[in-house]
Amino acid sequence: MKRTRTGDWGFVGWHYKALHRAGPLHNPFLVRAKGLENLPREGGFLYAANHSSWWDPILLQITSPRPVNWLAKKEMMSSAFNRWFFFDKGGCIPVDRNARNPEAFSAAVKALHDGRVIGIFPEGTRFVGKLGPAKTGVARLALESGAPIVPAAIASDRFWPPGRKAPRLGEKVYLNVGAPLRVEPGEDAHKATERVMLAIGALLDEARAARDAKAKWPAP
Repeated sequence: MKRTRTGDWGFVGWHYKALHRAGPLHNPFLVRAKGLENLPREGGFLYAANHSSWWDPILLQITSPRPVNWLAKKEMMSSAFNRWFFFDKGGCIPVDRNARNPEAFSAAVKALHDGRVIGIFPEGTRFVGKLGPAKTGVARLALESGAPIVPAAIASDRFWPPGRKAPRLGEKVYLNVGAPLRVEPGEDAHKATERVMLAIGALLDEARAARDAKAKWPAP
């Protein structure tokens, strides 16, 4: 995946750029993807995906032509390295998953207005085998910012599931990216979230079927 020369690269450090340059080594070996052309080449948008492996944010980052700035659990700030890598120089926005987050919400809206990509897992944590219940944050951010939502599905549960110390390198990860969705002004956030999750679910069914059939989707 060729890096797009956009201004949002100025919000992340050299290590994110180096991670992206590793794509030609990582992606053909491990990833099969469909729909990457649906990712907007400019302007802010929400990149919303299911979450079944800790490798998911790295996968979405390294297959994107633009840097993805994540809404990330605040517990990741517990170490100096994590603070530097993900937050100070990685553009991530810390979120308390057990409370309301007006500061995180405002920071995410501003980032979208600045033309950045905000990555979000609507389920809030990892679920293997099925989609978990989604929070309404993705819809509320879209309503407040006017930014589109790009749904994506990642069939990564066999590659590196929770509890496993190392990935199964013989397993390919199938990534399926859908067309951008718009949340209309005044639309109910719960209904909009349900619409997003239905899109992710349909994309996930297709990705898992392709993985099981070892379909020849292209490498990013």
